[in-house]
Amino acid sequence: MVNLFTPREEFRAVEDFAPARPSFITEDEIDQLLLRGGSYEDSKFGIYSYFVQGHNAQECAKFLREAYGEGGFGHIGYNESHGSKGIKFTREDEISGFKGYDTITLNWNQAQKRVRALIDSGKYLSVLQESNLSYYEKSQLARRIYWFYQADPNRTAHVDPDMDAAVRTILDVLNADGPEKMSGLLHEMANILAAVSPDSEAYQRMIPVLRDVEAFRRGEYSLFTPLSESALEAERQAKQAAKEARKAEQEAQKAEQTHRIQAQRDIPEELEGKLAAAARALGKKMQPQVTEADDGQMSFDLFSMSAPAQEKPPAAELAAPQAEEESSRAPWWDELNEIRQAHPDSLILYQMGDFFELYGEDAKTAAALLGLTLFTRPIGGVGRVNMCGFPTHALDESVEKLRANHDVTVVPTDRQPHTMRTFPDGADDVKVTVTVPNYKATAI
Repeated sequence: MVNLFTPREEFRAVEDFAPARPSFITEDEIDQLLLRGGSYEDSKFGIYSYFVQGHNAQECAKFLREAYGEGGFGHIGYNESHGSKGIKFTREDEISGFKGYDTITLNWNQAQKRVRALIDSGKYLSVLQESNLSYYEKSQLARRIYWFYQADPNRTAHVDPDMDAAVRTILDVLNADGPEKMSGLLHEMANILAAVSPDSEAYQRMIPVLRDVEAFRRGEYSLFTPLSESALEAERQAKQAAKEARKAEQEAQKAEQTHRIQAQRDIPEELEGKLAAAARALGKKMQPQVTEADDGQMSFDLFSMSAPAQEKPPAAELAAPQAEEESSRAPWWDELNEIRQAHPDSLILYQMGDFFELYGEDAKTAAALLGLTLFTRPIGGVGRVNMCGFPTHALDESVEKLRANHDVTVVPTDRQPHTMRTFPDGADDVKVTVTVPNYKATAI
């Protein structure tokens, strides 16, 4: 009570005094930033699943890099950015001029160590997120079932392009109380797969889905339990085989493009022989007249030559260049330009047979991003135009690479809506459209 009557005193700081401010990022703050997860919706569940399955440090580091991708976010007092080399956290305030007064950079190996420590300590998922693990498992299986039907090469019915609606329908089956709906789904999938050749790429994509659906019915399906060493090794071998297949496909694609370029440049031997014979005949007709001058010297009269008689070629030969010119006129070029005008900011992927092709500046951009050979193609009434292309079965992979930095418009031959299989669910910034019969773009 005595202190209540102590006289009030004021203490003044020295001029220009500023209180000390934190100038570091704590370990807890780094952990909190890592708890946000990757760049796309539900990526945190995917990261958690991959880690608890028992993949090694190198595999987890690569998975984190792919889950985060390129990007970042801003928060009051923090900036976070991530890319191929790792994650960078920066703290800032008004005093630092928002340039940051401390920065922590983690490479992906360091990041995976911290994420693994959070998972092992039970801190990576919140209580709410743990309660949603079962739903995540089912929704992932439902999406794979959707792509099972999309991959069926023998399908006659059109698969619903609205994947979210289709997934909800499949989830109703997976959540059904009785076994009837689940048994019906399995029976239908087994019959579909029985009609697919075991040697086909579609079969290799479809069979794992059927096996997982069977495991789900038995209550043995889980994304959050450790895998056996044999299962992990089989997964690694499958990834290596897929990598080698992609490499072989790229080499075959480049060889095909080289062949097409050479075919356009080569002149058939028969035509080459006719041209050579015509040149020799013309040379004989254009020989200058030779006379003998008074002094006995030979004189070549270069200015009194008569013009060679115009021989009328056979009608078939006349028609050939015209037919060639007409065949080189591309009626699809105007259509391509209409689509380009409708989507001026997009790379236009135009299907020509078994290839998707790009032209002009689009070709230059895509060739650099996809590692394709850039060459020119004659277009009737236009001239030679830069172009590149890739096989139709490489569409998903190619679009995934292009859309990272560009809008993409896909123009399939059948003009039916298509859904790309590799897009992360919930990615509302997907910049892909697919043209339908009247060129109206449908966002995927």
